[in-house]
Amino acid sequence: MNPVIEQEKKNGHDVLLITENVYAEVSEFKGKIYCSIRKWFEKDKKFYRSRNGINVEPEDWNDIVAKIEEIDKFIQEELDR
Repeated sequence: MNPVIEQEKKNGHDVLLITENVYAEVSEFKGKIYCSIRKWFEKDKKFYRSRNGINVEPEDWNDIVAKIEEIDKFIQEELDR
């Protein structure tokens, strides 16, 4: 999956591989900075972000990180139902 990283570096962005098709990225949109975790897909030998994922502002990202254990517990309880 290195082509995604190389392609994004050409566009001035770095991405971090999380799973085979999921990447983390910090980017700017309409003058605002966003942290995103998003699935990517390949089409015509190019890689694109999909709609599957989240974009949050850095302040919200910090809140998510602070509550990651609670979020994980919640998800596990829901999956165990």
